[in-house]
Amino acid sequence: MARQVSPLHGTHNRMRTLTALALAAAATATPSYASPAATGTAPHRAPTMSYALQGQGGARGGGQGAPQSTPEQRAARRDSIAAVRAATVQDVMAQIAGKENQPASDVFRNVQVWKAIPAGEFVKNMDEVVGRGLGRGCNDCHVANDWASDTLPRKQTARTMMGIVSDINTTLLPRLGPGPGGRPRAIQCITCHRGGMASRNAIIP
Repeated sequence: MARQVSPLHGTHNRMRTLTALALAAAATATPSYASPAATGTAPHRAPTMSYALQGQGGARGGGQGAPQSTPEQRAARRDSIAAVRAATVQDVMAQIAGKENQPASDVFRNVQVWKAIPAGEFVKNMDEVVGRGLGRGCNDCHVANDWASDTLPRKQTARTMMGIVSDINTTLLPRLGPGPGGRPRAIQCITCHRGGMASRNAIIP
């Protein structure tokens, strides 16, 4: 008779493998940008998006069994999503004009990560680190016209994953010592998700 396996067993194995893969990637790669959530410092270059203002929406990407798109189709989709995010960032930056250097938590509502970084940097990080790293649009996690809303489950998932990234960067990677050039080792969303190009058969959902 086949041995029964607890559903949690597979989940724990996936999380252990996720951490191992992230550590391996960080050990061999030279990161060009360290997540502020991971280092506790302001990033050297900016990324994009926003929380408590207004937004736009995006449909969830393909699913299991969806036809495989061509490289050209994937590139066109990626560029289209990036263009919409860029327009959103421009709009949000105009709305917070004069407050760009204030802490993000003072400018936007319901900020739970990256609270202390400048609001302008926060918006750009949401675009370049999260949006670009996942290959997603703002509305995949946010409700249109209500950035602060927690209605969409994916927003909480993103927060949880950002906490995982922070834990890996601040607790695990320092054990490996400095990276190339003496820089701290760090991973980002894109390390595993690869801009949304991770295989459907990969462990990363």
